[in-house]
Amino acid sequence: MKNKFIGLLLLSTLFMSMTSIALVGAAKSGKVVVHVKGALEADDNLKAAMADYSYVDWSVVTVDITASDLVDADMLVMIQADPAVEYTPAELSAVKAWFDMGNKLLWVASDSD
Repeated sequence: MKNKFIGLLLLSTLFMSMTSIALVGAAKSGKVVVHVKGALEADDNLKAAMADYSYVDWSVVTVDITASDLVDADMLVMIQADPAVEYTPAELSAVKAWFDMGNKLLWVASDSD
């Protein structure tokens, strides 16, 4: 149930954030990195969102996120799929450096979303 709720919330948020791009035209949008901390792969809801929003350059990261994962990314979705797995200081530093460049969208989700 929790996974379905997180997936639905992810789909809703991505839809709202990407709607303006769809209204402009079918041009390729920016890169969206989805970091699914503690998961082995993207779940079915995320795969469906990626298929529906084919104009987005998707990248799914299931291992520790690094600065190289965020190159050219406009949006980062951080999903803590396993609350027992914590973010490392190196991961948080990479995300902070990326976000500090400006013009970035960061969405952090966990079981409370």
